[in-house]
Amino acid sequence: MPSAYRAIPSGTYVLRSAAEWQALWQAAPAQFPGDPYPNADKATPAVDFSRHTLIVLSLGSGVRCYLPQVTRVTEQGVLRRVFWKTNQDTGTTTSACNYLYPLVTLITVPASDAPVEFMR
Repeated sequence: MPSAYRAIPSGTYVLRSAAEWQALWQAAPAQFPGDPYPNADKATPAVDFSRHTLIVLSLGSGVRCYLPQVTRVTEQGVLRRVFWKTNQDTGTTTSACNYLYPLVTLITVPASDAPVEFMR
């Protein structure tokens, strides 16, 4: 899913409907003054919510090497846990640390009404 030209506000999001996803996508402004992806499709990316829940983890904007990474998703009883980290947690850096970037990760998981807890 494209997200590089969207600045989704910092937070964790569990989206279970197209209406929720479209509202978040449309509310997220372009990241840079000029559109760095002028030929990109700006429509809300399609998600089949009859089969999937969309998990969005946003740290706002920052150095690209701190992009959040989902390491695993577990289900324990009626609770779904999303475990995540950044390179900030490991101290590892690259030349990507020289660039500001939307720090957003989007994943789909099987559809469920289970509550979701984010674990760093």
